[in-house]
Amino acid sequence: MRGVHDVVVRNNKVQIKLTVSRNLTILQGKSATGKTTLLELIAAYDELGANSGVVINCDVPCKILAGRN
Repeated sequence: MRGVHDVVVRNNKVQIKLTVSRNLTILQGKSATGKTTLLELIAAYDELGANSGVVINCDVPCKILAGRN
C-alpha cells in the first residue's frame, strides 16, 4: 500500500473515520476511544461480508492481521 487512504467503517450504531498512510498501522489511544470497536467491526465484515451489517469504505482492502481472540 502506498499513499494516503481514508477509511470509513460504520454500522447502524457507530461510524469511525481514519486516515491510513502505511502498510502497518498501530492503533493506540486512551481507554474507551473505539480501538476495539474498530477491530471488531472490521473482523465482522471480514468474516460475514455484507451480512455483518458493517460497511467499509476504502480504496484498498482492510484486514485484521493480529489481535483476534
